This record gives sequence, C-alpha cells and structure tokens, in this order.
Amino acid sequence: MARRHSPSRSPPTPRIRSPPSRSANSPPPKSFRARSSSPQPHVTDAISLSSEDCAFILGAGGATKEKLALVSGASLNLEERDSTLYIRGSEIQVSRAHEYINFVLSQRSGSKVQIQATHYREDLSIVDVPEDCVAYIMGKGGKVLRSIEEEWGSLMFFAEVKGGKYHGTEKLAIFGNRRARRGAELKVMSGVEHKKPGHFVTSQGCLRRPLGQPGDQDTANWSNETMVLGPDDLSYALGSMGTTRKKLATASGCILEYLGKCVVMSGTHIERARAKDYLGWLLQQRQGPVHVDSHGRDDVAVARIPRECTGFITGAKGGYLRETERMSGTFCFFNSGDKHGSSSHEELLIFSSSASSRQPGSVLIMTEGIMTAAFGIEAATETPPAMTTAMAEEDMAMPIGITAVAGSMTVEVDTTGTGATLRAIATHLHMRGPAIATVHMIAIV
Repeated sequence: MARRHSPSRSPPTPRIRSPPSRSANSPPPKSFRARSSSPQPHVTDAISLSSEDCAFILGAGGATKEKLALVSGASLNLEERDSTLYIRGSEIQVSRAHEYINFVLSQRSGSKVQIQATHYREDLSIVDVPEDCVAYIMGKGGKVLRSIEEEWGSLMFFAEVKGGKYHGTEKLAIFGNRRARRGAELKVMSGVEHKKPGHFVTSQGCLRRPLGQPGDQDTANWSNETMVLGPDDLSYALGSMGTTRKKLATASGCILEYLGKCVVMSGTHIERARAKDYLGWLLQQRQGPVHVDSHGRDDVAVARIPRECTGFITGAKGGYLRETERMSGTFCFFNSGDKHGSSSHEELLIFSSSASSRQPGSVLIMTEGIMTAAFGIEAATETPPAMTTAMAEEDMAMPIGITAVAGSMTVEVDTTGTGATLRAIATHLHMRGPAIATVHMIAIV
C-alpha cells in the first residue's frame, strides 16, 4: 500500500470534516456547503510507491494518472526514479487524490473497494446495477467502463458500500464533478435499460425513480427533464451508433441520454431549453422542411448560401453536412420559407452553445480528405498554382475555387464527358500548415 509523506503546507489550513450520519446522496447542511466551496490554500504532498504500483498508477500512456488528476482536481507528478508520486492542490483536492489512488491500488490487489455511504460526499454518485447486467456494463476487460470514464472525466468502479441496500444489485461508484457524474450515471442507466428493459423506466416511458445526486440541490438553475419518444422517432433521434444524439448533446451543451424511449435532459435551464428545441426541430424534419424564426436567438448563426451551392454543402444524402456537424460540434439545417432571403439564396442555420463553433467561417469546412475524395483536389500551398481536376458529371454539385492567404488561385473543374470548364472562387482560406487547406466560405463568381 502507498506510504504518505508529511505534506508541506502554505499556509496551514484546518481540515474540512464531513457531517455525521448522512447518506451519500442526501443534501448537505448549508453550513457544510459553504465551507466546501470556499477557496483553499495549496498543499504539496507525496506518496512512496512500489515500482509495480507506479506502473499501475501511470497506466497506458499515462492515462490512469491523467484520469486521477482530472477527477480529483489535483496536479500529479510521478517521479519514477524514486517511485514517488507528488500531489499538489487544495487540501480537499489532495485528500481526494490520495483516496482515489488507494481505490485504484485496491483494484490492482484484487480487493473489493469499500466506501462509507453514511456520510455525505459531494463527489460521489452510486448507481444500482442488476447483478445480471454487471458484465455488460463492465465490458471485456473493463473496456466499456473505461470508455465511459474517458467520455465524462469520471472515476468508476463496483464497490462494497457500507450502509447501502443491495436487493440483487451491485453498487457502481461514480466519482467526479456533478456534470461528469450525471453523464456517466445516465450512460450506465441507458446500458442497463437496453440490457434489461423496464429496470429504470416504466412501460409508459417514465422514470421509476426521480434522478437525484449530490449537487443537484445546490443550484436552482440545474435540473432534469424527460420526454417520451415513439419507436420511429427514437430510431431517428438516436442515429447510427448514436451519432444524432451525440450531435444534439454537443450542440446544446446539455447532457442528453436515451433510457429506452425516455429522453433525459440534464443541465441548466438554458441548456435544457436548447436540447428540447433541437430535438423538436430534428423530429419535425421527418415530416418535411422546417422553418425556424432565428430572430432574437443567441445560439444561432445564419449563412446565406447560393441555391446552386446547397447540394455542394449537403453532399450525397446530407453526408457532407453531417460530417461538418460532427467536426464543428453544431446542429445545422437549411431554413424553410425564409422570408428575409431572396430566391437566389437559402439560409443555413448553424446552432451551437459555443459562439466560436457556430461561426459560418468555422462551420463551412471541407477538410483536405473530403475535398480530395469528392473532387480530386490536391492540398493547397501558400502560393498555389492553377490546378485542374476531373469530376464525374453526377458528382458536380458546385465548382470550387480558393482565395489563398497570399494571392489567389482558381481551380478549373473539367466535367468528364462534357468538356465544359467551370470556374468559381471561394472567399477565404485558412492555412493549417503547408499540406492542409480549409475552405471557410464559398461563393459563386
């Protein structure tokens, strides 16, 4: 087991103590919340480890050490020469880092980690996983659980919880901040519901028990909302491998998870409102074009695209636009019935909670790979010469050209079988090195 050195403090600070006899998921007294949130002086501490423990704490490529640092909030520096792990942070961060390290080392020795559930912990959530779902949630070699940890920045393991009730379940402990714990919790609940329908959700699509974890009561603005989807809507809103759900979650900034046909949205009021809007517009697209009045919204950018360019932007079956959404973290679609536009242009609505992500110059991206695959265009240089390429007539949605940082160039597109040469010039080029060109905006010449 790790040996703890005497810490150096600057300056000394009293230790925060947990209040007695409280459940891990019960809200703390107001006085305790106030002390917990107050700034803490930094502490430097050290742990002596065996060489085997050093390798285990470091993990593949340093992944375990980085995870422990992220979840605890402390800075971890492992000196492998003298087998010492140095920890720096506030006293509560250092204390948590010590505890998390011992949890991880206990797993290496094969011991069941024990957690006290009678004291309030603001860094812990517990999910009851049915015994016949444990292997499914763990995955082969624990890969599924590790992937959830990586996605949400949490620390997770099955533990023996003193004072907890089991009833045919195993206790999954989730450590981290509120957002990380809720995201990981819902991901696990979704997996359980998929494996064992009806465990968390009723046949009507309602949660059997309200969601509640430490921190939910601390902010009036933070809450959870649910809605029920029909079978067809669920498949459409989920997308292949969950890509559509992930897109809506990223763009809205809201924790969005599907538990069977129950959609759970967790976050601040504005995050949940965005998620509901985006999901509603997505489902409307199943029935036909969607019109959105974007006036007054602070989560949208509008790009006016020439009508002859829309096919180039969307690509075959919307493939280019979907890839653009994935790369930029946005939710995009063409607005139907634009009253302010002209017959020659259409509005591309670009939604995102991030102002930088939704800028048209950042969203209308074509990477070198997409350009090469679609048009056979080689990577641009800072002072590119004129270029020619062949493109099948059915693939030609829009001829493309580039204005480079230093000077301009014209790309000549010779459509196969017609002999026609078309020219167009884009308005911006962002150089990310000599071999990568990113088109920021296109326009008809």
